[in-house]
Amino acid sequence: HEGAMFEFRTLGTIDLRMEDGTPVREPLRHAKRVALLAYLAAPHPIPIHRRETLIALLWPDLDESHGRGVLRHELYELRKELGPELFCGNGGESIGVEGGRIWCDARAFTEAFDSGLLPEAVDLVRGEFLPGLHVDGGEFDRWLDGERGRLTRRAGVAADRLTARAAKNGELKAAILWARRWTDFAPYDESAWRRLLFLLDVAGDRAEALRCFETLAARLEEDLDIEPSPETVSLAASIRDRATRGAIPDEAEFPPASTLIVVAVRPVENRTGDPRQEALCLRLGDRLVEGLSELAYVEVVAGSEVPWTTAIVTAALYPREDGLEVRARLTKAGDGGRVLFAAEPVPLSWDPDDEAMSGVVARMMAATAAQYDPRVPIAFVHGLPVHTPTWESWLEYIRGAEAFGEYRFEEAARRLYAAYEVDPQFVKAAIFAALARTYCGDLEGAELLATAALEAGAESASDYERYFGAYFLSDLRGNRWEAYRACRELLRLTSHPVLTFLAGREAYRLNRLTECIRVLEGNDTGLGWWKDWAEWWEVFAGALHLLGDHHSELAAVMRGRARLPGELEPIRAEVRTRAALHEPDAVLALVDEAMRLPPKLITPADVASTAARELEHHGHPAAGISARRAGLAWLSDRDSGSRSEKLLEARMLLEMGDLVAAGQRLGAAQTLPAGTPLDDLATLGLAGLLAALGGDSEAAAGVIGQLEALQNPYLSGRHLLMVTEIHAALDQADQAIEAFRRAFAAGLPFGVELHSLPTLRSLVSSPEFEALLKPRG
Repeated sequence: HEGAMFEFRTLGTIDLRMEDGTPVREPLRHAKRVALLAYLAAPHPIPIHRRETLIALLWPDLDESHGRGVLRHELYELRKELGPELFCGNGGESIGVEGGRIWCDARAFTEAFDSGLLPEAVDLVRGEFLPGLHVDGGEFDRWLDGERGRLTRRAGVAADRLTARAAKNGELKAAILWARRWTDFAPYDESAWRRLLFLLDVAGDRAEALRCFETLAARLEEDLDIEPSPETVSLAASIRDRATRGAIPDEAEFPPASTLIVVAVRPVENRTGDPRQEALCLRLGDRLVEGLSELAYVEVVAGSEVPWTTAIVTAALYPREDGLEVRARLTKAGDGGRVLFAAEPVPLSWDPDDEAMSGVVARMMAATAAQYDPRVPIAFVHGLPVHTPTWESWLEYIRGAEAFGEYRFEEAARRLYAAYEVDPQFVKAAIFAALARTYCGDLEGAELLATAALEAGAESASDYERYFGAYFLSDLRGNRWEAYRACRELLRLTSHPVLTFLAGREAYRLNRLTECIRVLEGNDTGLGWWKDWAEWWEVFAGALHLLGDHHSELAAVMRGRARLPGELEPIRAEVRTRAALHEPDAVLALVDEAMRLPPKLITPADVASTAARELEHHGHPAAGISARRAGLAWLSDRDSGSRSEKLLEARMLLEMGDLVAAGQRLGAAQTLPAGTPLDDLATLGLAGLLAALGGDSEAAAGVIGQLEALQNPYLSGRHLLMVTEIHAALDQADQAIEAFRRAFAAGLPFGVELHSLPTLRSLVSSPEFEALLKPRG
């Protein structure tokens, strides 16, 4: 950083000094002043920032006039301390810092990484970006989280490549040093630790490898309250048990453990023959860089190509009779220029504003996200992304989709609806927002939103959006065949993996198991966050389970376990498989593993409940009791369980025959705030079951009457399943089977859990009951 007037360190510390080493302390006393300077000095594809962007970042609650005033004050204070020559910009509309006058380690790291100077890049990383800094309000914290992740991810890639390079050259000492460096700045990244353990083993230092494993285990336990993943535990066990040291694998077996998607945006070409359009080409290029930079999973470089570019965005401006048009492409780097996406020409006027260019930006964002972003589901029809909304709408959609993929459903619903508000033609965003609302328990609001969006967009909505809306509304109301048909129509338009899964799941819910397997088979790899959608593995494995193909089921389940080692759904799927293969000890070991994982959509107690039912169903009652006790212990250790957890506890106690304790848990559940409509339904159904099993047939009959009278349109036959259970508990087999038949007619989704329900065990010998569960196709 020769020649720079100031040195600004942000990686592992926050420190500002003059070129002679004199500390500059005053700006660091104010969090928002630090945030503003850090944002301006950090690496950005475009170094000049609009003032409204900075105001939205740090002072979103202020109107434009007051926001500009506060920003002017903060810039005045920074100029007073650091000198006016540090800043540059375009009048009063944009601001930046002169890179030659302030050296920032985060920017230097990015420049070294992009230039392939990996040792220099890694040496700059001393810890987390802007440690301890927090700014209330605005989008700054979101930007900061993304930047921390981006810098850590890049540092991991650099250390990983240096480690692999040294190991390939037989330089074990250097490889171990780089691997240790990686664990220093990514202390919870088990990929880094596994690489270090492996190399220490190869070097013959098994004692140090095992000591590092214990360090990792202690750190995870103390800081995150979790245990190392099965892969890490397995590696440590193999090192501990092996008599000889490992060997260095060849390059094919030693792939980088980290991935980075780097997209280079080339300058927009002017093919109009009019030199006056050069300025428009520059503006459009800046807009493309800014838009693509919003994709958190993608690294964007402007103009040049880094040594490991993943893809390249090119665009060109052409003349047309009534103005101009832009043609843009996304091509794969290093693959003969294979075109991944070619956008249809977008018309522009002779002097377009920024809004007019949003269509170009949105299409390229959609294409890039569809190829590389693991969290954003995007469907393409006839080679084009379904609807290309305005840039602002698209940004909200991306953030909402990310929140949805991370189970933050309230935020997802809010952001997705905001995307629809910005662009009312973006019908898919509204339907996706409605889907998020269902996960928040607002089923009526979800239906109203989706219906209104489809009616308002009756003329502008695409066939894809109409069929997607039809699927959503049919599924919401339990119209299984209509939902199934809508999914089939969607597959005629596009083979997007998410839609393929939905089609397979609807076949599964209709007990069309062979068709479910045919649709899903071979569809467990690909793009998008769907590949980490844990439900896929349960549906596919569940269909195989019910068809009795347990060896194929086991193979599928183990692929799911390898893909999602820390998720509960694949563990639950393996529990079913191992129980069917008569491996009770393995099932109990899986339950124990589940107990150490955090709850998400399901809890460890759900896994234990499934294990108990499957073990009992397959002839292992003692192991089933042990599994159920483990689940009950997990629930009882919860400081404050939700209503659904209390209801699960009551159900598990009921299945163990402890009706008194089950009644107490049911009473405790009823004292908690009302949950979802399904929680209310479960409360009523459990009360009826307890009455029936306790010999109070009159009370049980009263509950049956209440369940039969329910008019909630979103029950999908679940209330009739509870009627079935209560009739079965009253030894009224004929009435139970008739209620079960009506449950399916009312939309009860078929599923693997039905075949092992303890409350239906008395019906298993009935031919009519067996016929209802027999696969349809």
